[in-house]
Amino acid sequence: MLVEDWMSRKPVCVKRSTPVAEAQRALVKHRFRQLLVTDRGRLIGVVTDRDLRAAGTDAKRVGDVMSFDPETIAASDSVDSAAHMLRSWKVNALPVMRDRKLVGVISTSDVLDAFVALSGVAEPSYRVIVVPRKGAALDAVRATIEGTHSQVRWVRERGKGRGREVQARVVTNDIESVVLALEAEGHSVSCTITSPGDATDITPKRR
Repeated sequence: MLVEDWMSRKPVCVKRSTPVAEAQRALVKHRFRQLLVTDRGRLIGVVTDRDLRAAGTDAKRVGDVMSFDPETIAASDSVDSAAHMLRSWKVNALPVMRDRKLVGVISTSDVLDAFVALSGVAEPSYRVIVVPRKGAALDAVRATIEGTHSQVRWVRERGKGRGREVQARVVTNDIESVVLALEAEGHSVSCTITSPGDATDITPKRR
């Protein structure tokens, strides 16, 4: 997943000469926590809601309180890199650049949307909990599921010995076939749980 696939392509920008009060209204209107500051289309800084709230009576324009040379990310960078940068620098959004030009902005909400899409939880899918047969590798469980023409969004292993289990997020229109295939390989399916919300346990019907 690349930043350019999840960024907002029309960021809200202000100028250094924008009055502080006008910038505050823009934040409220768009429900943002920061605005990009540009000069003739070139990114020169950012101004946050905190900057504007802390502005003293002498601060009349955005240029009086903005931060210059903000951290940026390339449109071709990965979303997980954006997540790491947002977390490391404790900011809520990053300007996105391509060939030194501002082309968008990616926020924490955008990154969360990307990770939700990657996980498959927003799709009609199942969380399948499997007790694998003795000695079976994690990849073997995954291969069996994928052999039913289902998609595995993620798979993880927990526990050891008799307490070992494998959980997978599976996108499929036929959960019964997935369960039957796993059982045919000697695995035991303890339950399948629907999404979104993981609220309902499903016991597949046997043919």
